Amino acid sequence: MKPKLSLSIFLKTNWQWLTATLFVIVLAAINIYTGHPLTMILMGIFCVTVVVIRKPNLVLLLAPLLLLLVFRSQSLNTLGSFREQFTALMDNPADRIANIFTPKSGTEVLPNEALQIQELIDQHKLGDYWLTDGLQEDNEIKEKIIESSWPVLIDSNSPYVFGYSGELTGRFDCKIIGTQQDIELGYCE
Repeated sequence: MKPKLSLSIFLKTNWQWLTATLFVIVLAAINIYTGHPLTMILMGIFCVTVVVIRKPNLVLLLAPLLLLLVFRSQSLNTLGSFREQFTALMDNPADRIANIFTPKSGTEVLPNEALQIQELIDQHKLGDYWLTDGLQEDNEIKEKIIESSWPVLIDSNSPYVFGYSGELTGRFDCKIIGTQQDIELGYCE
């Protein structure tokens, strides 16, 4: 007499196979949604292979992950970029370390507004400053200004106010004391 095959026995004996198949189906669905049909087809072939073999193992579980890495150009670009940077660092480490101790190194990545404000802070030897609403609207620029001007602090009570060109000229309580390309510095009472 044959023993009854129940769902719980089936799940207990085949849980690894079911988990691997479910994982691949989810990855295939993600690839359909993101528009990568070739990867989806390869995962479909993988699913059929898993169903035919019915032996769960680590290689079958890692196959879709390796396929994703191979067919996703971002992964390969990232690895290539990491290799180039690491090779450059190992070839001449003194160049990379020298920039750490050089004053004003790294400022080339700052937005123009932050560079211009830093120039005006240095020219007028300011101890604190404030920004107009125009400069405070863009949070990224505001943060870069605050970071680059440290140890000079932003203070809402400061008479020194930075703004875009034309923002301070209309204010009767401000006298323009410095300008750069897009930025002006005013002394506001």
